Amino acid sequence: MEDLLVEVNAERLSKTEIKTAIKEEDNKHSLAIVNSTKAVGTKKRTQRNKVKASITKMSADGKSLAGLYEIELAMNDLKVDGLINDMKSLKACIEWVFNDLAKDKEYPFFTKENRQSMKNVTIEDDFPCVMSDVLPVRGKTKEINTESADVIVNLTEDDNNSFESKTKILFQTMTELDKNGDLVKNEEEFTYIFTTLTAKIRTELRNKRQEVLKSAEEEVELVA
Repeated sequence: MEDLLVEVNAERLSKTEIKTAIKEEDNKHSLAIVNSTKAVGTKKRTQRNKVKASITKMSADGKSLAGLYEIELAMNDLKVDGLINDMKSLKACIEWVFNDLAKDKEYPFFTKENRQSMKNVTIEDDFPCVMSDVLPVRGKTKEINTESADVIVNLTEDDNNSFESKTKILFQTMTELDKNGDLVKNEEEFTYIFTTLTAKIRTELRNKRQEVLKSAEEEVELVA
């Protein structure tokens, strides 16, 4: 399933692939999440338990989450069917479970700082919904890891000698509108993404400048 949920700047969702994957035996828990979400009016506790079972699956070394793809598949199954209310219900459930786990002493791995949320919960495009870190609490400062920032200004040549900028994808994402004509990204998300982008640009500019200075120094040494 992981190969279906590629980065937003690569491929888009395929309804056929999602529907095929959701029926596979290995992904039966994802289907259970979907069914509990559709019946959330009478099965909210069931939905939470199903989501919690996926979130609390850990990697062999106990250092990372191993079941988030189950939730992503469930969310994208709802997305390809255009079930926006169910998508919002599942998103809210995911956030509730992460918050609840952060307070549960039985699960020391989970803290307020490493909570995650579902992103791109909209039916206005065919980009996949993916799990990612929760944005910092308003008023709090979050250290930006510029080395792992996904947003980067560049041009990449493809097999057809065409160029597509990740910046294009950025602005496609940032300008998504909901059915009411409002931006999907709220003010906090907008600010955070562009803060990350600015930090990445500064890092690239500094590195390029250092490369040029180093090259100039080497040329001077050779002449001397």
